[in-house]
Amino acid sequence: SVVTGNPDIYGNDSGTPEEVRQRLHNLVNVAQWMNAGAKTVFLQDANTLIMRSRELVEALEYLRDAFPTVERIASYARAKTAAKKSMEELKALRQAGLSRLHIGMESGCDEVLQAMQKGTTAQEQIEAGRKVVAAGHLPLRVRDAGPGRPGGLTAARGGHSARSQCRRSALHQGQVPHPGPRHAAPP
Repeated sequence: SVVTGNPDIYGNDSGTPEEVRQRLHNLVNVAQWMNAGAKTVFLQDANTLIMRSRELVEALEYLRDAFPTVERIASYARAKTAAKKSMEELKALRQAGLSRLHIGMESGCDEVLQAMQKGTTAQEQIEAGRKVVAAGHLPLRVRDAGPGRPGGLTAARGGHSARSQCRRSALHQGQVPHPGPRHAAPP
């Protein structure tokens, strides 16, 4: 079999029959991705930016060297982590190929963020959005979630979502193109 016949890749102990099936399934997924043109990659994890920047740059460069057809590399990131990265680090990540970040900005109300134990503030979320955009990670995909959504706890307390605050601030500074209709589907 592909798995048991390649101990350099899978080790001498190829695992249980279920593990072998899963490995074969993974190989098929990669083959299908490559057959489809291997143009986009999404780095899995809830917060890839938590990695040391130099190690993430190395991984991005390796990925681009190994798969030269890749045109876009995207990832999730926490706003607090993005805000802690220096502009130089964010630019290095962009230059290495990280072209899109998806950041969940839960609320623009510090009271809600604290009550939900999000570990961030509205200002940190706005700062993260500004830094990511300034470093060239366009488009920044901002996701409103949970109580920060229209009609949720934030609205009930008179707050605004971090997404709307960040978008308004960036629009005011001319950093982000106008998103079009409020409920337009993302590209």
